[in-house]
Amino acid sequence: MTKTEYYNPERTMITDRHRTELAQNGFVVIENVLTEEECDERIGEYKTWLQQFRGPGEWPKSLNSLIRGYNAGNLEPTWKVRLAVKPVYEQIWKTPRLLSSIETVAIGRPPEEGEEEFAVEGKHWLHCDQGAEKFGLHAYQGGVYLEAAEEDDWTFYVLQKSHKFLDEFYASNKKVAEESARHNFFNISAKNLEWFKSRM
Repeated sequence: MTKTEYYNPERTMITDRHRTELAQNGFVVIENVLTEEECDERIGEYKTWLQQFRGPGEWPKSLNSLIRGYNAGNLEPTWKVRLAVKPVYEQIWKTPRLLSSIETVAIGRPPEEGEEEFAVEGKHWLHCDQGAEKFGLHAYQGGVYLEAAEEDDWTFYVLQKSHKFLDEFYASNKKVAEESARHNFFNISAKNLEWFKSRM
């Protein structure tokens, strides 16, 4: 495979700065992947889809703003967003041959409406989406924001630099490792969180 099959210099989305931040922090913000017009179009399409939930208190079943049902991961606007960000992942992995999950979208009601639990002090949903049977880096998880997001909005919450200690974390706790391998997922408890923080 030649470099040009996956890398288009006219559409460079990942810079050296992005790569450095990703390696150091475990996350990076890639700016302007979609245009403002594209964001407005996708927002309009999702709002049209949401109109089927019209009655008082009606809203798609969700958890922490994530909507897993209703085939939401295969909605047309979801695929438009997914394909728009594909070049980012092609440039990170240096290949167009990618595997993507398609199970969910996040559409949160405005926190000020008080319809969903939001930002409860001392409560979080930090978790690992990579089981202990996998060593090293196997996946990058992403979120695309169609609107500006402030600290008091729904956001993608990460534990900075925790990626550097994931293998050690699993190696130090057999029960946690077994559970994560079974489900390819593990919720970070308050005790686990302190373990990570002590190493950063």
